[in-house]
Amino acid sequence: MWKIPKSRAFSILLIYLFIIVDVRGRPLEFNGYPHELVSDGVDEGEGQKSSVLVLRGMEYSSEECEQLYGFLPCSNNIFGHLFLIVVYEYLMFHGESYVASGGEQIFKILGPGVFGASVFQVLGALPESLILLASGLLNSKDTAQEYVLTAVGLLAGSTILLLTVLWGTCVIVGSHEFPGAGSGASVHSSLIQKPYRKILLMLTGSGIATDEETGYMARIMGLSVIPFIIIQITRFFRLSYGERVVILITLVVSLIFLLFYFIYQIFQPWIQQRRLEYVKHDHLVIRILRYFQEHALGKLLTDDGAPNISAIRGLFERIDLDGDNCISQAELKELIMSIKFGDMPLDVDEAVARIMEKLDVNGDRLINEEEFIQGLAKWLNISSHQALQSPKPNNEIFLKAWEETDELVEKTSAGPVDKSPWAWFKAIMLLMAGILILSVLAEPLIHSVQSFSTAANISSFFIAFILVPLATNARAATSAISAARRRKERTTSLTFSEIYGGVFMNNVLGISVLLSIIYVRELTWDFSAEVLVVMIVCVVMGMFASLRSIFPVWTSIVAYLLYPLSLLLVYALDGFAKWF
Repeated sequence: MWKIPKSRAFSILLIYLFIIVDVRGRPLEFNGYPHELVSDGVDEGEGQKSSVLVLRGMEYSSEECEQLYGFLPCSNNIFGHLFLIVVYEYLMFHGESYVASGGEQIFKILGPGVFGASVFQVLGALPESLILLASGLLNSKDTAQEYVLTAVGLLAGSTILLLTVLWGTCVIVGSHEFPGAGSGASVHSSLIQKPYRKILLMLTGSGIATDEETGYMARIMGLSVIPFIIIQITRFFRLSYGERVVILITLVVSLIFLLFYFIYQIFQPWIQQRRLEYVKHDHLVIRILRYFQEHALGKLLTDDGAPNISAIRGLFERIDLDGDNCISQAELKELIMSIKFGDMPLDVDEAVARIMEKLDVNGDRLINEEEFIQGLAKWLNISSHQALQSPKPNNEIFLKAWEETDELVEKTSAGPVDKSPWAWFKAIMLLMAGILILSVLAEPLIHSVQSFSTAANISSFFIAFILVPLATNARAATSAISAARRRKERTTSLTFSEIYGGVFMNNVLGISVLLSIIYVRELTWDFSAEVLVVMIVCVVMGMFASLRSIFPVWTSIVAYLLYPLSLLLVYALDGFAKWF
């Protein structure tokens, strides 16, 4: 029977409920005449007071609730607006996931080229762009001026979230002890006597390392603030004229940056190749690991986390089909072919050769029982002390145990991908479904954020800054954190390159769409404070990431602090200083 994942089933149920249920609030109306009413002796004004039993913010609003598209729900109170924001974000998260899945599948089919250099990059920043378009094009001029501020909050929040919270989290989860840090018995004894030094050593003696190309990506990301600098000219020099000219110039510059970025990747495809490697990182070893985990994890590891030799021997006997006490290439190939490798097929012969290379010690192209037991035991070699000291779920232990085989990624990830018509159809349908969901829900989300802002008497910028990026960046953040947890320099470098590339596209494409709307609708540029804060965070993190390749754990604290500081800076510039 065909099974539907729980998350997808829940999404379908929510959409179905939206269609069939009308949750609009409405006041009861009296159609009679006033003279027919009989007084109850209570003042008319007192009858309108809210009951003390009604929660603050839950009072009915006399403003008529507007159902967008005629079927989406609406609300007249603050908690209802917040609930709708959460629901729309959940659905947009799935829409963005569909777009990403479809785009990644097409990218794997086509490989580096025009699609990977342009369309695939745009798809990553599509949710923010669609929300911007919905806020600026689907409303009147006055309403658009208010709604665009919400979209600016989303753009600023996405960029700053990626460079602060996500960046810092990846540093922490991907950190490992630097060589030579904390070694020596004297150091260890001093740490026991002075615990605060242990914390200091953890902050300075552990961290991550990235490669040279990651630094290049950080510099490219830093270039994305140039349009932000240009657009500040009119406000910085207090010019009362020429605003539309500056907006047009900035728009042209940002579009040129976007075009050059695409062209550069076509002629220098190293950025695409790194993105493709990041996309394909669900590789051979992890899939074989999952297979063993599902079928034999409880038998391969003892209770204390040590390799179970007898269970490994039993696994060897199961693979050795002809019973000659050796695993041949044909038997190993049959094992690999029995493992489901998802939508992307594997170069089985190449995988067999690489695994044979790791396990065949004597080079006779056969894996005898001793070689198999020693090789697999080495991969599973987790001491009982380590297992007891840091009790982790079996999945984490297994991932850690197989980290030694990561070199297979580079050697097997280049295998063929499914280019069949069915693969194309699935990718295109995922892409279209995701774009449809994002397009339909962009305006309702902005409307709910604006309504919540009005009800709570909080600027819509801050609400969009904090809440909306959580949905549009959730999938990318989850993938980045999962990849960083593997604590390999190559994987970590690819992860941070992906973050910097996402920030570049978010900045350049976002400012291009924003300025296009402002110029076409003849809106007023009133977002200098917000853009200035984004520019400051990008410059600080861009210089920091481009000038060094080793980041201790303490750098994550700096990144985390930039997030609330950026909010405070916007509040100060916009609310107190009135500089912009």
